[in-house]
Formats: sequence, structure tokens, C-alpha cells
Amino acid sequence: MATNLYISDKYHVKKQFKNFSKKVFRATTEVVNFNETKKVINYINDWVANQTKHNIKEIVSSPDIHKGTEIIAVNGLYFNGDWLYPFDPTFTDRIRFHVNNNKSILINMMRSENKFKYRKDAVLKAQFLELPFYDQDVIMTFILPTTRFGLDKIEENISDYLPHRRSLNYHAVSVTIPIFKVECNIDLVAILKNVCTFQMGVRTPFSIGADFSRMSDTTPSPVVGNIIQKTFLEINEKGATAAASTAVVIEGRNVPPRNIFLANKPFLYYLWHKKVGIFFIGRYTSPKE
Repeated sequence: MATNLYISDKYHVKKQFKNFSKKVFRATTEVVNFNETKKVINYINDWVANQTKHNIKEIVSSPDIHKGTEIIAVNGLYFNGDWLYPFDPTFTDRIRFHVNNNKSILINMMRSENKFKYRKDAVLKAQFLELPFYDQDVIMTFILPTTRFGLDKIEENISDYLPHRRSLNYHAVSVTIPIFKVECNIDLVAILKNVCTFQMGVRTPFSIGADFSRMSDTTPSPVVGNIIQKTFLEINEKGATAAASTAVVIEGRNVPPRNIFLANKPFLYYLWHKKVGIFFIGRYTSPKE
């Protein structure tokens, strides 16, 4: 995850604030001249491209930055990991994915039979599956409703589902999941405004009069213009945003699967680290035709 905070050069940024941002948020603070709009846009985009090995090439554009911009926070989420047990591409097949009762699409799905951490919960009406990466501290979990279109209920009660990753056990499972790619921009300002105003009851950093005295003594205080997060995630037979890797021999391929995990309907997925926790969560509902 790459994070940078860009602040207008009309503000003198305190050294303590820069150190705090780097230590707590792992964010680098830079002072820029937002009057040089095009130059700043290119500078930020070059930075995020280098941080994500050019998988994210553009995170900001002219609507995001203008001469009146005072602060912009940029976050690029990029993960590159190979499956501990890669899927064999020769088993990849065209399988119908059911978007809703009236629409289905033929898409590429990868398949594997192995022992994975798995659980089928009759109460929650969902299947849980963990696919480990070669770095076994990072895991991808899939939550698949047992009813065809039960994703909405899962999302409404997501707090009931996430703890179940602790109660999964190894089972022989036949796994079929889509090959897919996610690339999206999220403007976090609107989300954080609601959190600050309605849940915390505090003045937001997105309004005039916000207190930035710990950042700078310059007055008047700045206003945060944008907090932009861009996500790039690609799931295929080798792993997530896979690069060339040495094949790993899968043990137990001849174990007859007692459980079937067929992700041919909308599902949730999330990436998590054993020490850090969840760092990405998403939903797969409608593949591109």
C-alpha cells in the first residue's frame, strides 16, 4: 500500500507532523505548488506508477487537482502474490455465472481440487473458503451464499461473517472461482465526512475552520480537498496480480473432494494478513461480458 500526502507550498509544514505521518500512517508528506496543476498531476501519477510497478498508472486527473487545492491525500493499493497452490490453467473452463434470475454470462473460471480451509454454515447460509498465498501470512477468503442471490443479506450482517475465518478447518474441496480483475477509484471524502459528522460529532477536516494547528501554524487553516484511493487487483491461476513464479507441486490432488465450492453467483472476498488484519474487501457481482 502506497500513501502520500500533498500539501500546498503556501503552508509551512511542521517537522513533527511529517514524522508522525510517516510513523503512524506510513505516509510521506510533500509540499507542492498546486498552481502548476499539470506538473503536480504528472508527478503524483509517476509516483504511484513506480510504487505499484505500473499496475496503477493514473490515480489523479485535472478534476481532482486545481489551483485552489490545498491538501490531497493519495493511496494506491496494490498486492502481488502467488497462490501457495497455483491453479492448473489447463483446468480453466468457460462456465456460466448467474448475475440474477434473468441474466447469466459465460466466463473463464479456474478450478482446483485440494485440501483447503473451508466451512459450510447452515445458519448463516454461506460457504467460507480460504486460499493461501505463497507468503502464508496473506490469505484470500471467499464468502459464497448458499442461496443463489443471498449476497445482500451477507452484506447487511457482515460482522457476523468475518469472525468465521477463525473457525475454518481443512477439508477436501473442489474449488471453481472466476478469473477477474478489479480496478477502481474511491473518493473517501464523502465517506469520512459522514463518519466524522454523524458518528463522531466532530468538525471535519473538509470544512472551513478545521483545526490543522499540529500540521502548520500558517493561517487560515487549509481544507482537505480530496482523499483518493485507487485499487488494482487481478485474480488468476497463478495468484493475485500474478507475476512469473516457480510452480509449486500440489499435494493431495487425488483426494476425492467431499465439498464443492462453485462461485457461479455473486460473492464477497477479502484479503487479510495474519498480523495486520483485513486490508481489502470486495464483491463480485457482474463480470464483464
